[in-house]
Amino acid sequence: MPWDCPFIAMTNLERQKNTFIVLAAVRSQREGHITTQQRECFAALAPHVRTAVRTHLALEGRGTAVLVGAMEALAIPVFVCDRSSCVESLTQAAETLVTTGRGLQLKAGRLQACWPEETKALNEAIEASVICRTQLSPAVLRTVVVRGRDHNTAPLVLDVFPLPFQSYQLTFAPRVLVVARGPRGEKARRTAVLQAAYALTSAEVQIAEYLVEGQSAEFIAAKRGVSVATVRTQIKAIMAKLGVSRQVELVVRLGEL
Repeated sequence: MPWDCPFIAMTNLERQKNTFIVLAAVRSQREGHITTQQRECFAALAPHVRTAVRTHLALEGRGTAVLVGAMEALAIPVFVCDRSSCVESLTQAAETLVTTGRGLQLKAGRLQACWPEETKALNEAIEASVICRTQLSPAVLRTVVVRGRDHNTAPLVLDVFPLPFQSYQLTFAPRVLVVARGPRGEKARRTAVLQAAYALTSAEVQIAEYLVEGQSAEFIAAKRGVSVATVRTQIKAIMAKLGVSRQVELVVRLGEL
């Protein structure tokens, strides 16, 4: 074999859509054959690993439900899509959009616009967000405008961005949020996304808004009645949640939202 691992003990742990999760013990030519005792040890461990993997997957699956539930409470039209624009979950407000001719529709479970060129733009935005997520690149907000079949209907603005990726995740299918921009203002929309997708607290959201406005840590501390050190600690917490390492990157990311 090209990678010098001719001796393998392997078992399937879980099968998902287009994906197998397996447990394998691999030895090189120099390490030699897998012994009978080692195979018995592998066979004894496999059921416990399978249980752990399935438990982990079940908990991860609840993450999408929690996210959609949070968006539901805020009455935000949100679609959780995979890389092929298939909708895994959606809020009630999003379901209303696809049944009222506002510019979006579901066909065979896939999110599409009413017009081919806009469907193409939406698919490209979702695919670009998937690539961004799988390569662990900074999340970039992409905007797509779709029109209803009735040209008198106001266009619908869609914000497309990847859900944050965690290194311990086992679900390999990237998930992308498609958020339909409603009558809410930019600040309210950003607040909703920060709280639902990045789990920022109310205090952290307020600090984030000050940073977008270009305010300093000293200004924020005075406004909030806390020490500058406390504000700097909170800024670091916000940076960690949004996956950036510098404050200037944080401001850019917040501006993109």
